[in-house]
Formats: sequence, structure tokens, C-alpha cells
Amino acid sequence: VWICFFLIIKATNNAESIVFIIDKLPKFKDKITIETYPSKFVGPTGIREFKVFDDNGNILIKGVSQWVLIGLERLRPLIVQNIFDCSKIELEESMEIPLDKIGSVESYNFEEMKDLRYDDVDVNHHINNAIYISLCEDALFENLKQEFDVSEISVDFKKSAVLSDKKVLVKSLFIDKNCDFTIAKDDSSVDFARINIKLKP
Repeated sequence: VWICFFLIIKATNNAESIVFIIDKLPKFKDKITIETYPSKFVGPTGIREFKVFDDNGNILIKGVSQWVLIGLERLRPLIVQNIFDCSKIELEESMEIPLDKIGSVESYNFEEMKDLRYDDVDVNHHINNAIYISLCEDALFENLKQEFDVSEISVDFKKSAVLSDKKVLVKSLFIDKNCDFTIAKDDSSVDFARINIKLKP
């Protein structure tokens, strides 16, 4: 089974590959195309990249995710090249978006306990990766949501939360247009994910 442990999503300017205001994203019922492809395999990990295009072929979003191949029997990482014939997999050229790890934050200016729900669980019986981002979005103060748009999201998955955890602690630090989050066990003993969200007016 493949498990995602790092994800970066960037809104981009097609000409310069820079972060831009996300108000250029398509509206409801606009047509978009999503392209995804593997770009690299190293040991037990694989890099999967994706692009979102508008109806005119302009790139709206670039993203990169790093996955690890885990054997279900022993729950240990497996070497991709030992399982798959990678010579038959067509690799695309990498966009070279760096996968920088997100460091821990010394102190936070907001903490909130959140209940985990049955609907949050994926087929691997872990809390779905998208839920971590939703928890952070919920923690963004209403005035930040009204004044700013999200321009970049980075997620560093540390350990899988499961439904039996029942609650998670969402800790956040807001400085200027930078938001750092840690989703942790309710007693703060284990970090499940560290998330950084960058905002633009």
C-alpha cells in the first residue's frame, strides 16, 4: 500500500512559476483538467506530481507529493524497484518543487480540541490526509479567511491518527501571512502532522 507522507500544493503563475493570489481559480461549473504523474522512485519512496489547468491550458496549481510503499503483512517499507519493474513506468520531468520538512514550533497562539468522526477514516483505517487540511482551515480565524486567500499549503505527515484517538489537538501560530499548524494527539504526546499555510491578500 502507498502512504503519502509529504504534500505541497502551490498556486502558480504560469509564466514564472511563482505563488500568486488564488482568486484566479476556476468558478463553479468552469472546466479544469488535472494531470498527475510519477517523477521519481528512490528506495521505498515515490514522487507524484500534479498540475491543474484551466480551460485555456493555463496552469493554476502545481503540487508534489512524496509516498512510501508499505507492505501490509509486516507494515514495513518496501523497495519500489524490488516490487515493480520501474523501467516500464514512464516518468515525467520533475517540476523541482522542494520537499522541505516542516520544523516544530516552540509556542502557539491558539489551541483547539477537535473530535474525530467515522467519516474521517480512509480505507486503511487511518484519518484521511485531507482531514488534516480541513482541520487547519477550520482553525483559521474568520477575519483571516475574509482578508486573505490561500496561496500555498505544505503538509508533513508524521504519524497516522486513527478513529480510536477520538480527539486531536489543533495548535496554530499566526504570524503575518504565515500560518503554522500541528495536529497532535489530545495530550500533545504525538504529532500526527505539521502543516504550513501561506496567505496572500
